[in-house]
Amino acid sequence: MWYSCIHTYFGESGFMRCPHEHTLYVNTDSGDIVIICLYVDDLIFTGNNLKLISEFREALIKRYEMTDMGLMCYFLGLEVVQIDSGIFISQKKYVVDILKKFKLENSKPVSTPVYEKLNVSKDGYGKNVNFTSYKSLNGSLRHIVAIRLDISFGVGILSRFMAEPKESQRAKA
Repeated sequence: MWYSCIHTYFGESGFMRCPHEHTLYVNTDSGDIVIICLYVDDLIFTGNNLKLISEFREALIKRYEMTDMGLMCYFLGLEVVQIDSGIFISQKKYVVDILKKFKLENSKPVSTPVYEKLNVSKDGYGKNVNFTSYKSLNGSLRHIVAIRLDISFGVGILSRFMAEPKESQRAKA
């Protein structure tokens, strides 16, 4: 219901929804640009005209019960630092939270996250692991891959075994 309501409002306000990303809206009617990214009941917006951005923010606050939280500093696991020299994005807090959640905060760093001669198969004889925990860890790692491409191969291997994850004897070594 919310998406339908806000989609209608954005359309009435001159915004076009991106055909490839349905939560992204853009308005270029005035020659300037305002971009909105919607996620459930949160939204972030930016543009190249501070006056237009301010007017848009005020119109949203008037129309909907919402709070302006100022400059974005954290969104969907991304930490955002905005300073004069640029915008810096990190997932440090998200990664630290994942390590704590899965009791891995004391793990040692390695140069590559996958054992180079790892031999895995779906017909393994290892002991069953907690499927819910495995799926949660895998999902968390998949979210990190967007910024940490160096772990994408290892996460891809983990993803192959979502149906019946087993703990390999070799993986413990």
